[in-house]
Amino acid sequence: IELQRIFQSDFFRAVMEVYEKIYDTVHVSGSPEVRANATAKATVCLLLQRFVRGFYVEMLGRCFRCE
Repeated sequence: IELQRIFQSDFFRAVMEVYEKIYDTVHVSGSPEVRANATAKATVCLLLQRFVRGFYVEMLGRCFRCE
């Protein structure tokens, strides 16, 4: 039941949308497994990049509000 709730979450759906978008646009030669692996890595990189960027934007905002 817990796993089902995770699969139905907005976060999971957003990650799947990013994955599918990258999978549809990436051009990787090799087997479907190679393409899926490259897509998964690109998805994680993109999500981490957005998370880190958001984190730094939030931290910078806090710093400027403190002054």
